[in-house]
Amino acid sequence: VPMDLSSPPYSLKDNGFERLEQAEKTKADLQLSKAIADEEYVKILREVTELNGAQEELNKESAMSNAAYEAELCVLNQENAELKREIEKLKEELSECCSALSQDGKIKKKVAEMKVVFTNMEDTEGDFPDMNTRCVFSVTTRIPFKLNQNHALLTLEDEEVAQRLTKMGKHTVNLDGTTADVKVVPLTVGMGVKFELHVTISGKKISVSEIPELPIPDEWMRDKLELNFYKSEHGGGEVENIKYDRRSRTAVITFTRPG
Repeated sequence: VPMDLSSPPYSLKDNGFERLEQAEKTKADLQLSKAIADEEYVKILREVTELNGAQEELNKESAMSNAAYEAELCVLNQENAELKREIEKLKEELSECCSALSQDGKIKKKVAEMKVVFTNMEDTEGDFPDMNTRCVFSVTTRIPFKLNQNHALLTLEDEEVAQRLTKMGKHTVNLDGTTADVKVVPLTVGMGVKFELHVTISGKKISVSEIPELPIPDEWMRDKLELNFYKSEHGGGEVENIKYDRRSRTAVITFTRPG
């Protein structure tokens, strides 16, 4: 085998030094990578700890919020129950007031006397003619008239005189020795509410009031009223039905035959 004797001989010492240097460099790189990895690990561990703490705070706040919501819901349910009881109580009071108004709050007004002429009687079905008396009253309210300053309201008995004065327009009057020119204009009185009042006087029913209060059941009171108004000597007759109201001390008695 030919040999190159001109090149310097290979040194074992130089080869070992290079390998050692390479190993040291690799070791330094590994230590640097480990240090970087340790820093990243510590950083991640810190972030995980912070996240766990934040999660615990959220859980605690959520539990407190749920407890507060449940307590508030309980209070609202109690208030709702109290409001329902108050509503029921107000309904009962309203019903009592309506019942009282239906009895005590009726409008009582005497109708002016007038002559009524019955021309004919309508045909009715049944064995007995309709003995009810019916009438209709037209009621109109007038709006009160308000006088302005330096105005006067004159009411004349004769309508023609009022029309003549209105047609003339201007007039000269003597007021305590002072002559003044005045103007006469017609007055239009506004109409208020207009309604019709239908009245039916039954031929079979009567209303009894001021019934004495007795410590007996309502059924007994109805029996006593029926016995009393059944007697012919009192002008009564056969009773069909009796509606008795102890509170208002009144009763409505319906007879089987009109008269």
